Amino acid sequence: MKKIISALLLPSALMAGSAVAADLDFNDIKNKTYITGGAANVMFDSDRNMDDSLAPFGGLGFQFKPKWAAELNYLMTSADVPHTKGSTEFDIASLLGIYNYKPAGTDSIQARAGLAKYNFGGWDAGSETALRVGVGYDKYIKDNLSVNVFLDALYSFGDGEIDVIPGIGLKYYFGDVTKKSTPAKPAPKPVAAKPAPVKPVDTDRDGIEDKFDNCPNTAANIKVDAKGCELDDDKDGIANSQDKCANTPMGAQIDAMGCRVVLEAAINVNLDVKFANNSMEVAPQYHEDMATVAQYMKRYPDAQVEIQGYTDSRGSEAYNQKLSEKRAQAVMQYIINNFNVKGENISSKGYGESKPIADNMLAAGREQNRRVVAVIK
Repeated sequence: MKKIISALLLPSALMAGSAVAADLDFNDIKNKTYITGGAANVMFDSDRNMDDSLAPFGGLGFQFKPKWAAELNYLMTSADVPHTKGSTEFDIASLLGIYNYKPAGTDSIQARAGLAKYNFGGWDAGSETALRVGVGYDKYIKDNLSVNVFLDALYSFGDGEIDVIPGIGLKYYFGDVTKKSTPAKPAPKPVAAKPAPVKPVDTDRDGIEDKFDNCPNTAANIKVDAKGCELDDDKDGIANSQDKCANTPMGAQIDAMGCRVVLEAAINVNLDVKFANNSMEVAPQYHEDMATVAQYMKRYPDAQVEIQGYTDSRGSEAYNQKLSEKRAQAVMQYIINNFNVKGENISSKGYGESKPIADNMLAAGREQNRRVVAVIK
């Protein structure tokens, strides 16, 4: 019998713990008072030496939260006492706390716990206080009327006896109990008939629809890009089918057939690079002048470029020769380092103080003679 009360205490504790997190809605219950009544079978502990007895019971309850109620319960009957060959009257008054897993008005399992008071009459037994715990179930037959079944165990604090009381009865709420209802699903919207698929129009049959085709008259069997235009693999502006010279270097000067234009006459580019006296350092302000040489080299990839360095007449001829070579070398290296050109197509040469273009007797003339020229052949 003690195992029964232990099993009943555990679910009661778990239910009570879960109630803390419940989402309660007081609109579920319009009137929170109810009455209950029915029949119970009192099954006494064997230590009492009393026969089981069927007893009517009644109760008054208050639903103070949708899942929580307090109930005052009372039953009275008599039981046979074999060792006295007689019977005794007794009653049990209980104050219970009841927790429903679902709000009142909905079929639900419940946990019951509280205190009970025994009163015995007809023989010298007196009264006892007991712990009353159990489980129950509400089955609603109307919105405010349910059938209630329960199984309770009573543990006497005085002598440790455990009595069991199963019972069945009716529970009636005064007023209305509103059940939570699931909102009706809206009627499905009529599905409009899908229009017949429109067949894509591709007039030139290149695989690109006309509305996306930037080149709508591509010839048959020509490979095109995503815009419907013929491919230009070497990016020289001439479509592959018209390009007689594939793989033209980027930026090269080409003719209408996509082939490189050959430089037929040498081009002299006078670089306005001035050097300080006895110096070979290229100043940054001459960057744009040297960019012109790099542009010619890219336009004519096969051309050979010679960077020629010159000095004025001051100093020895041998010294000026070395200085001019170093100045030409410095300009060539600047072009290679800054413009991504092929090093094998460019060279440098110093001419010293030979080939002056101005009078070395004058300061202005000497400044002009300290020059660099790019010859593109």
